Amino acid sequence: MILENRVRGLVGKGRVVFVMTGHLFERKTLSMPGVDESHKVPSGYWKIISIQPDKTDSIKAAGFIFDQATSKMDKVIDRLCTIDEIETRAGLDFLRELPDEIEEKIESSKYQDWVKENF
Repeated sequence: MILENRVRGLVGKGRVVFVMTGHLFERKTLSMPGVDESHKVPSGYWKIISIQPDKTDSIKAAGFIFDQATSKMDKVIDRLCTIDEIETRAGLDFLRELPDEIEEKIESSKYQDWVKENF
């Protein structure tokens, strides 16, 4: 997928990159055909990509949400969202170990310069 290729590109540039990902179960979806075991198919998934900028201790992060029906040809940047939105939709709490002021700034920011340059 395009997003994974962009992450590899960041690593190739010598960046320290962290990726968190998970599923969303926001609506009922069709089961996979030909499977004889009970299962749930996620309605979508989320990814959080974070980088450590050069020569600083801070981190920068961006969130993305993809619906199960998202085309592989869609632009990654069109799936950009805040980490706050991912937290709300997934019922999770990220970056909770950071001081509140830093956590709030990172999680509420949808668009950052490094995202435009790389995604």
